[in-house]
Amino acid sequence: SAEEEQRPPPFGGADPFRDIRGDGPGGDLLGPASMAMCCACMFGCTIISLLIWYFVWALMTIASSGEAAASACGASSNIWAFCLTVVICIPLLGCATGIIAIVAQLPALQALPMVLNMIVAVWGFIMWAVMSQPCADFFTSSYYDLFLLFKINVV
Repeated sequence: SAEEEQRPPPFGGADPFRDIRGDGPGGDLLGPASMAMCCACMFGCTIISLLIWYFVWALMTIASSGEAAASACGASSNIWAFCLTVVICIPLLGCATGIIAIVAQLPALQALPMVLNMIVAVWGFIMWAVMSQPCADFFTSSYYDLFLLFKINVV
């Protein structure tokens, strides 16, 4: 249309990345490489933001649903204790064993968090398999976030 033809080119027609690319033999190659680096940084920042959001949500869920452990279904299924273990205890234990392994020069000790993760994963699968339908309905209706956190951590 006539409006598009009258619009001036962006940046006054100048290439804003000209100083970055320069006039070297790889001239045009640096533009796509710069774009790829920007995309990788944006992807990395997005993943880090999502992990921080998940951790904050998990902590808030655990803090706000402590009374679920006192219920009849909570006592029989231990979902709250499982979530507490997975979100707080295992990462803290992993950091502690990593530091101890480096200081004591025991690299085999770094396998402990992986072994504990496998044990906790089996515990979660067993808890989910033996949970009765009335308890699953109770957690879905009363403590949906806790039940969702449990499912996310088991899977």
